[in-house]
Amino acid sequence: MNNIYYYYGLGIPFLLSLITLGFAYSNSIFYPHLSFYLVCLLVFVLFALLAVLAGLKTYNHRNPGLFGSAVLSTMTFKMLGSILLVVVYVKLYPPVNKWFVLPFFLMYIYFTIFEAWALIQIGRSTKT
Repeated sequence: MNNIYYYYGLGIPFLLSLITLGFAYSNSIFYPHLSFYLVCLLVFVLFALLAVLAGLKTYNHRNPGLFGSAVLSTMTFKMLGSILLVVVYVKLYPPVNKWFVLPFFLMYIYFTIFEAWALIQIGRSTKT
């Protein structure tokens, strides 16, 4: 399978995130947090690229456990980074209500599904 296939696949969660940001832009509950959502989108795209690159670099390695370690590591760092993003944002800019995390979680889910799909496809590909 061509590696560019995964990068085109990244467009799906990116477009879904843009739709979510459009909804956030038009809603007065979410609008004040729009800059936070944009930073989260950038971070999620970077983590998704990192996960795909780590998977592509390790799936064909002579150490068969390296691919699994890379997958678990990228997912763990994404989860910890996401928690850290929310905690820092809440400390710096205390929100009026807790609904501000809804677009964040939607974007997190979009990119997590993409990463899982891409890494499963990479893991299933034949070793050359």
